[in-house]
Amino acid sequence: MLPLLRGGFVNVAWLFAWAMIFVLSFHVTPVFDFSGLAATRASLRADLVAGHGVDEEGIRVGGGPRRATKTFVWHGLRWTPGFVTSRLAWVGVGAVLALVAVPFFDRFDPSRRRRRPLEGFNRKQAEPDAPAADLVPLAGREAASARGARDGVSARALPAATRGPSLAALVRGQLLFALRGRARLFWAGALALGVASFNATPAEAPPVALAYLWPILLWSRLGAPDAAVGPVLASCPHPVRRPLLAAFAGGALVGTLFVAGPILRAGLSGNGKGVAAALVAMVFPPALALALGAWAGSPRPFEALYTCLWYVGVQTPALDFMGATAAPNLWPFAAAVPVLLAVAAAGRSRSLR
Repeated sequence: MLPLLRGGFVNVAWLFAWAMIFVLSFHVTPVFDFSGLAATRASLRADLVAGHGVDEEGIRVGGGPRRATKTFVWHGLRWTPGFVTSRLAWVGVGAVLALVAVPFFDRFDPSRRRRRPLEGFNRKQAEPDAPAADLVPLAGREAASARGARDGVSARALPAATRGPSLAALVRGQLLFALRGRARLFWAGALALGVASFNATPAEAPPVALAYLWPILLWSRLGAPDAAVGPVLASCPHPVRRPLLAAFAGGALVGTLFVAGPILRAGLSGNGKGVAAALVAMVFPPALALALGAWAGSPRPFEALYTCLWYVGVQTPALDFMGATAAPNLWPFAAAVPVLLAVAAAGRSRSLR
């Protein structure tokens, strides 16, 4: 693939680009109607005029304040030779585009990728090897723990190097891992969204909604860490529970950074529902990222699913977990957090077998 289109940002931006292309395909000219919606709209309009004498423009798909009160009979598309030819032509365009992309697509062929040196690694600055006495294999730790339990020795009496880093240290490491390497433009946008969401009125949902989408790449990195980080996390004591809790806590802290504006505004105005929505928006995305990342081994499923869920949630109260609508549905998403963490734990346990 092209290097410019390889990052997670493009995965998220593609949803909006696709929606724009999809809408323009039947609004600009029928020639670019690859989706067939222009022909469908024309057919619906013709049957509506013939059956009820109503000639209205526009199609609404999904929820909204207005409900349908009447129905009409639609006789379906008319499969004329010209319409069939146009459909087959667009199938050919898709096949040509796929063939053109073949030389650049190397996702499943690592030998074709350009190898880059590890970031921040310098062989000359590498520290000398630790003494053999300080190295305790994981299996040795488990055996030592069992002998200590049999002999009445507590694990807390072991030195810190044997017991591993504290949970707070793991949370700090996960947080730094998620925040590292971000450009200044990313933080400038986060600051602008924080200020805008703090000053936004309840009717001004876009700044608040965007604040919940902005850290999606940080959450996806925690859910599916780099290939070089996974073995390191798997080698620590309690390789499932402690790294999972640390990643979830780090993800919640990341959410706190980006929803601080809505939380402060809701708290100062006495809006309890707004505070509850912000809290759910802090913990639900990292739990979803961990569950999907543990089973898929890639951040892409979370990036795709969360973007779609966010897009639908800002318009549909039943799927609103962030308070973007007047009546958000918070409890199902709050109840899903422990379930998603259990799914993530099962996925990580499976990967270690």
